[in-house]
Amino acid sequence: MFAFQVKTWPRSCVWLLLVANLLFCQGNIFHRGQSQDFPVRFFKIRPDTLKEFQFFKCQGVFVKEHYALLNRICDDCQNVFRESPQVMVECKDNCFRSKMFDECVDSLLLNNREEEFKKMIDYLSGQDL
Repeated sequence: MFAFQVKTWPRSCVWLLLVANLLFCQGNIFHRGQSQDFPVRFFKIRPDTLKEFQFFKCQGVFVKEHYALLNRICDDCQNVFRESPQVMVECKDNCFRSKMFDECVDSLLLNNREEEFKKMIDYLSGQDL
């Protein structure tokens, strides 16, 4: 009589392989129907924090009130243009020094506060130091 031994992988190895597969595939998945291919982000950075401030290449002084106000503009703009999933990221790109941020200010009819926003952006991005 032959006894077949089936070697089973420990559960920890299976979980490790699943996590590795998710991490590997994370950078290879793109939104469909976009004119540009933007990778899907599977992580969430808490808004209005120093970590988000650094993620968007802000190199100045982190003033939470200023950052939160500018962040709110991008948030409101994302709500206006819901069909475009990248509005929020493009608005905050390069520490709010993007064309999308200017378009959001125009779209939200905040042109009268544009100089105030520029001073905040200069301070947050380190241009005013």
